[in-house]
Amino acid sequence: MLKSWFKSYLLVMLVCFFALPGLGENMAELNKVSVSELLKRAEAGDVDAQYNAGLRYYWGNRGVEEDKDQAAKWFQKASDQGYVRAQTMVGRMTVLGWGFPRDVERGLQLMQGSAENGDGGACWILGTYYEQGKRGVEMNLEKAEFWYQKGADLGHAKSKKELGEFRERQGVVGSGKKVSVSRSKPAKRDSVKERLLPEGSDLKVKIKRERLSKKECKQLGFEEHEEGKTDVEYDGYRYALDLRNTSVSELKDLSVSCRCYYEEEKHWDGGGFVGSQNVKRAEKILHTSDKLTIDSISPKGRAKEEAGPFVLTSTSLRGGYYYSSGEPDNVTSDLKGLWVRVSYTTPDGQRRSQDFCDPPSLSSDVTWR
Repeated sequence: MLKSWFKSYLLVMLVCFFALPGLGENMAELNKVSVSELLKRAEAGDVDAQYNAGLRYYWGNRGVEEDKDQAAKWFQKASDQGYVRAQTMVGRMTVLGWGFPRDVERGLQLMQGSAENGDGGACWILGTYYEQGKRGVEMNLEKAEFWYQKGADLGHAKSKKELGEFRERQGVVGSGKKVSVSRSKPAKRDSVKERLLPEGSDLKVKIKRERLSKKECKQLGFEEHEEGKTDVEYDGYRYALDLRNTSVSELKDLSVSCRCYYEEEKHWDGGGFVGSQNVKRAEKILHTSDKLTIDSISPKGRAKEEAGPFVLTSTSLRGGYYYSSGEPDNVTSDLKGLWVRVSYTTPDGQRRSQDFCDPPSLSSDVTWR
């Protein structure tokens, strides 16, 4: 009987071990496996391969096109085998209605189950949902802090970072204790430009500009290539917007309009079709715009949105060639910045707008249009 009990105990421990997030076969190794080989392993029941296949279809990378239905299929299979991170993704996609019928309550329950089983990533997602009151989830700051804390206790880096920022935003530690927060200078990062922009009486907007990698541009359908004798290159950017209500009243019906500007330079290096060589013409152009809507931001609360991605194109004709039609030999595009205009309704029913620019000098260089 003792041997039977020990065997059962050992089996349970092994199942729990391989179900924990991040364990099992090395994901980095699976990332190198071909699509056909990966799917073969997944069909054979390899839970790591199933989860990896789900990720590939979810993001549309590593040899497959984005397909949320296929992602849902493989995440579900891995989840059925007890893979905690796969259950988190099933829950997340159920909340969003991607690949599964949209069911916010069930999606939250699935992610809570993952969080209770040790997935710090699920804790972080739950914390952001409850703090922001988005995706059909009712805002609940106590639950947000609870899940950030649980993720931090599990050693999840994003949860730990978000917990500190959450408490700084709320000006409290734990349940209601006021604290003074010392602000340290953020570390410099090559790929991200961060600035707390000037605010009016009600809002602060924090903008992070991130430059996309060549790989990310390719995933968006912008892969560097050759067109005859011309080289075509792309530069991509996205902006993260962190809107903070600094007032003691709720702000409602927020409309966030974004204008991204870039400068295009055209060069004619030869051919004699524009009167001389080395001619350069530059003009500032409205690249594209986004308009986002936010139902409300609670007193001292915040909302996060994303603008972009914005992809700029540059072309260059190889040396010794020119266009007989008089087209420019080289066209370069440089990002100038982002102009954000936020309109909202104040508690007394008035409509108010505030402008934020990154960099702040952008408003003196271009016009809102």
